Amino acid sequence: MRGFGFGPGLANLVTLLRAVPPETYDLEYASDDTEALAMALQIRAVLEGAGWTIATTAEIAQPAAKFGLFAPRVTSGISTLTNWAIRSGLQPEARRVTSLPRLRIVIGKQQ
Repeated sequence: MRGFGFGPGLANLVTLLRAVPPETYDLEYASDDTEALAMALQIRAVLEGAGWTIATTAEIAQPAAKFGLFAPRVTSGISTLTNWAIRSGLQPEARRVTSLPRLRIVIGKQQ
């Protein structure tokens, strides 16, 4: 990830996500990292624009990934988000975690 935020590919994400059923998600981002906060705010705005619902937001000291998508099951929305992230060069850590109640998006330290 170069520069602040997700870059120009983020604009396409709303269109892609509007074509699939909306999800509810949790958002975690690294504490004391300005870029992680900026990215969290960007992704939240895009997901809200696509009709997704945020359940919780948390600032955490040791995020599990630089950019992680952890979900209890694979849905069309999660697949769309994951494929977008891969095509955008974000190298997401995407894992199925059956113990989670819903999608968890993690934005770790970027610096």
